[in-house]
Order: sequence, then C-alpha cells, then structure tokens
Amino acid sequence: MWIQISSGKGPLECERGTFLFYKKFYDFCKKNNFDIKELNLTNGGENNTIKSVLISINNLNLENTRIIKSFEGTIKWISESPFRKNHKRKNWFIKVEIFEEIELDAPFLGGWGAKEGASSKDITIKTTRASGKGGQHVNKTDTAVQITHIPTGISFKVKEERSQIMNKKLAIAKLNKALINLEENKKTDLEKDMWTSHNELERGNAVKTYKGNNFKI
Repeated sequence: MWIQISSGKGPLECERGTFLFYKKFYDFCKKNNFDIKELNLTNGGENNTIKSVLISINNLNLENTRIIKSFEGTIKWISESPFRKNHKRKNWFIKVEIFEEIELDAPFLGGWGAKEGASSKDITIKTTRASGKGGQHVNKTDTAVQITHIPTGISFKVKEERSQIMNKKLAIAKLNKALINLEENKKTDLEKDMWTSHNELERGNAVKTYKGNNFKI
C-alpha cells in the first residue's frame, strides 16, 4: 500500500507537524519490522518541515494492515507555534491517506463497474505547472497532474510530489480509490466527501491527537 502524509494547504506549522508525525510513524513501522520505503518527499518552507511525503508499506498481514489503516484520516497536533511567538492558534492538522499501489501501464482502474473496471480510455490526464508561494518553492516545470474520469466527472489535481511521474501515479491512485468508494457507496450525500482532495483537511474529526514539541499522544 501507499501512504501519503501531507500538510495540505496548511501553514508552516502544519508542515512542522507533518515532519514530526512522519518521524514518529516511520520509527513505529521500523520498531514493528514493517517493510517501509520512502518513495518521495517534498520539504516544507523551513528546516525540519515537510509539505508531503509518499511511502510504501508491503507484506503486511491482516492485523498489521488494520493497525496501519487506523492512522488514516486527520491527525491533530496541539502545540504553540514554533515559528510565530504568541500566536493564538494552537491546533494544527496533518492528513494521512492510504492508497493501493497503481502501475502507470495498468489497463483498468478497479472499482468502477463490478466486472469491467474503468477503462483507461475513460480518463484524461493533463500536466500543468505547479503553483507555489514564490521564490525557491515554486515548481518551475510541468509536474502537476490533472486527472479526470469522464463518465463521472470526478477530477483530481495532484501537485504535492516533486516529480511528474510520482504525481501521475498518485493521481491515478486517488481516482481509483474514489471510484471504488463510489461503487461501494451509492448514496448521493456521500459523494462529495468521496471526491474531496487531501488538501481539504477534516478539522475537528481527528483520528489521533498529539501534543507539544515532543509529539506525544
């Protein structure tokens, strides 16, 4: 499986929280002998900050898969800002998403239609220049990927990773997950949540909460 840990559109404090959570999560996986591998990492705006990191974990049994999936969702970090003295806000959010690994040359995306899946002919993929805050953090090349599933109109723009190939893989994985969810959940009121990108963090609905600079539960 792939796991993306991201600060989304959050401020520098969320990037710091992403760094702290990734460090703790990585140590947790190593301690439990999980086969974890870092695929791509995009640094944040300061030292010891991360905007996004994509990792893979393989060869898990059912119990360990359940443990890893318990981290999926919004992670809440309660702490004073390490960058802005006397800043009133103390709640910062990190997003953890889990995807099945997708190969770029896969002819079908599972989940849309019980038998045939979603044909690659049903999707369009465009590359665009990723936008940023300016300066050295602006992506100068066309690495962002916009993927659209034509029959449903589901669309994602992925720009978190540094390389176009990784953004493309992640975009396909996101679309695949959305189509699987859509197939399993027919209710209209759930569709908006299924299509929401990782940038829209679900504040107030944290799966885990950590506190302080030591990032303790």
